[in-house]
Amino acid sequence: MEVARPRLLISSGMRRHALASVEQEIERQEHIHQLVGDDWPADFDVNDIPLLKGILETLQDEHGAVCFEGKASWFLLDALFAYVGRNTRLWSTEDFRALKRLYVDYEEQMTKLLERAFEAARKLPEGAQDDIARVMLELVGADEAPVELTPDERAAITASKEAAARGEFATDEEVRAVWGRHGL
Repeated sequence: MEVARPRLLISSGMRRHALASVEQEIERQEHIHQLVGDDWPADFDVNDIPLLKGILETLQDEHGAVCFEGKASWFLLDALFAYVGRNTRLWSTEDFRALKRLYVDYEEQMTKLLERAFEAARKLPEGAQDDIARVMLELVGADEAPVELTPDERAAITASKEAAARGEFATDEEVRAVWGRHGL
């Protein structure tokens, strides 16, 4: 069974704001990249800028209404809301109404999709339902169960705290070497 993905329909009237919002988000992320290089913050992905540039190209190339799905749709929606916050004076009452309709339509699709996922999960065995619930709670940050440490992990933490108290820290080269071993 193919699951319908929420779609974001950008009207021709909303296009200028969508273009400006994506351009600003690309500038913001490129600025962050200049500051941090390849050491991206945890909430960024190196693939975000190419995705945003693809959205921008679609908005520039298409005429009339444009439809986005999946990750592109929520990136664009986030960019629009951030743009509104920085450029409220550029928005007319009709622009705000159009953005509200856009958000409500998108949210209703998400709600329907989530309801379909719950219906499908209810048909699974109890253990599988619990696994899905744990993943969902973790994804939304609502499941904050304590992490159980092994005795070796506790000893390593204690040794690290003692070394820090003595002022013993890894050099930049040592840190880079550890990151390199783990593909970071």
